[in-house]
Amino acid sequence: VMEHWRPPDNPALTLVMLTQGAICVEERRIDGPWRGYTMEQGEFFLRPPGRAHYELRWTVTSPEPAQTLHINVQPELVLRTATALGGEPARQEIVE
Repeated sequence: VMEHWRPPDNPALTLVMLTQGAICVEERRIDGPWRGYTMEQGEFFLRPPGRAHYELRWTVTSPEPAQTLHINVQPELVLRTATALGGEPARQEIVE
């Protein structure tokens, strides 16, 4: 069974971790080409802040159901952390 998700706009950085199962994922910007990859338990991806017009679809490939954990980190925390580590926040870019 293929599942589909179009995440809402979110000003936070989102960390998504697969906590159970395995999935075959495809993602794209709306009306763009699909790009596929697989994920197994313990793997994660980052979704940069403000990423709009984006969708995912996936199929569970493991015998057990897939479960995910989503953690939203506010941009101010990312900037404060970059500054504390000696970085220049204005020159930093978060990529997936």
